[in-house]
Amino acid sequence: MSIGWVIVCFFTFFVGLGMAEVTSAHPTSGGPYFWAAMLAPDLEKAAFFAWITGWFNFLGQVAVTTGISFGCAGLISTLATVKGGYEPTPGRTIGIYAALMISHGLVNTFGVKTLRYLNNVAIILHSVGIAAFCIAVVAKAPTHQSAKFVFATFYDGTGDPGWSVRASPAYVACIGILQAQYT
Repeated sequence: MSIGWVIVCFFTFFVGLGMAEVTSAHPTSGGPYFWAAMLAPDLEKAAFFAWITGWFNFLGQVAVTTGISFGCAGLISTLATVKGGYEPTPGRTIGIYAALMISHGLVNTFGVKTLRYLNNVAIILHSVGIAAFCIAVVAKAPTHQSAKFVFATFYDGTGDPGWSVRASPAYVACIGILQAQYT
């Protein structure tokens, strides 16, 4: 997992550099649709590539929004059990999910001017939260593993026998890289 994060960060950085290059060559508020049209092999295919890019972007935004909201609903449902007296059920989690989706719709419908502030607050909270989590884990861990163990030892942690016995260490490593990519 630790090496997976390094690999994913390395390649994500190059995707960002590629998008920065395209943006510097074709600055526009149209974003990926305009880029697809400008980078199409010929003018006749430009509209098709822009259309495909638009639909993939739309579907990606829908999937990201619903996926993150469902994860947040599960987190809220689990967090509510801390004080006791709350039993998380699939129905309650779906209810929290529906409330989150309705709140997203209301903010996007009526509060578009406030989205800038919400985005800035989210970036600050995310950055501070991750930094605090990393510092707390390092500061309060009862023991620390050596760098050799962290970067050179393969342990899949999936029980006995683990997935590395049933599948292969390469399979488990690939799944770890996928998890690093989407977290």
